[in-house]
Amino acid sequence: MEKKYCFLIFGILISVFILNPLAFAQNTQATIDNATLENEELEDDTLDDDLFEDYDDTIEPQSIADPLYYFNYAMYSFNDFLYFAAIKPISTGYKFIMPTTIRKGVNNFFHNLLFPLRFVNNFLQWEVRDAGTEIEIFLINS
Repeated sequence: MEKKYCFLIFGILISVFILNPLAFAQNTQATIDNATLENEELEDDTLDDDLFEDYDDTIEPQSIADPLYYFNYAMYSFNDFLYFAAIKPISTGYKFIMPTTIRKGVNNFFHNLLFPLRFVNNFLQWEVRDAGTEIEIFLINS
């Protein structure tokens, strides 16, 4: 029952982030104001006989609003936590426990599963030599 409620709450949070993105938009106006103030302070400190005064290369910072900023940040944090808390320890344990020959066999199995896609891709691009190489690799791995 607890998993059911966790998925329900997670689904509600995702739907809120997707249905109401403007409520979670990042406020970039404060950073733009700070950048403008810093540029003005730097201009005051320049020398009077500036050799490059004809070249006005002050760039106005553009405001890029990310309406899903907090959702993206939450997903990044979740994925980062999941990687370091679960996936990395599992993969390290798998590598420690399984011998190299078995790991190569598992790798070859998954490589063979994608053989049809790679073969058709090479054939449609008229890369006949690469398509032949894919067939050879498939037969050797099988």
